[in-house]
This record gives sequence, structure tokens and C-alpha cells, in this order.
Amino acid sequence: MYQPASLFVYSLFTVLLVIIAVIDYQYQIIPDILSLCILILGISFCFFNRELGTNWQMRFLNSILGGVVSAGCLFVVGYLGTMVLKKDAMGGGDIKFILAAGTLVGLKKAFLTIFFASIIGSIIGLMLIVLKKNKRNEYIPFGPFLSLAAYFILFIPSNWLFW
Repeated sequence: MYQPASLFVYSLFTVLLVIIAVIDYQYQIIPDILSLCILILGISFCFFNRELGTNWQMRFLNSILGGVVSAGCLFVVGYLGTMVLKKDAMGGGDIKFILAAGTLVGLKKAFLTIFFASIIGSIIGLMLIVLKKNKRNEYIPFGPFLSLAAYFILFIPSNWLFW
């Protein structure tokens, strides 16, 4: 059962996810102010989020690691993709967004967010290419897929996650 504070934070997070998904889909940009709002929300709420750990130190560490490690992963993927493709493979807005979202959902759920967003994005991307809506070299914004995955990750209880 969610606490009232959790419901408020997750509702606000959901609204921000929808806004980010729409803006990134239409303009291929994630405004820094939206990621900053999620970052502030994640860091301030981590002390009360029991899904992140048993005490406040563990919760804070899980929150910070969730943001930094997930952003680092996307940065490395983007850097390697740029080296291979010789063009930008990952936008900076996506990296800042997963940094912020990772602080709210924690380390395990941040990795799952990236994993599910990649799967959803790959499936949709392939469908768009097959249906000739996009060409293979066209950009597909990743923010909507990160938003969708982050939203669904909120509803997976942490005790269901096994490494």
C-alpha cells in the first residue's frame, strides 16, 4: 500500500513523464528544467521511500547510485554509438532525464527502466522502419520510451526484483 506522500510524488512524477514524452516526441528535446524537477523530487523523497532501503543512509545511497550509474550507462552507450555511427547516438537530455529518474526509482529500477525502454524503443523503431514511417538513419526520440518504462517500473515492488 502506498503512503499519501508516495502517491503525491508518483502522481507528480507521472505528470512530468507525460510532459517529457510529448515534448521529446514532438521536438526531440527534453528541457533541463523538467529533469531538474524530477531530480529534486527524487533526492528529497529518497529519505522517505521505503523501497530504496531500510534506513535513510541506504535510501540516499540507492537514490544517488540509481541516478549516477544509470546516467553513466547511457553516457557510455551514447559515446560508443557516436564512435561507431559517426553521428550523435544519444541526446544529452536523455542522459539527464535518466539521472533524475534514477534518483527517484533507485538503482535496480533505473536499470530496468533502461532495459525496458530499450526493448520498447527497438520494437517500435523496427515497426516504424518496416511500415516505412521512418528511415533507418532517422532519429527516434528515446525520451518517450524512457518515460513509459519509468512509469511502469513504479508499479513493480522492489521485493520482486532479483539480481
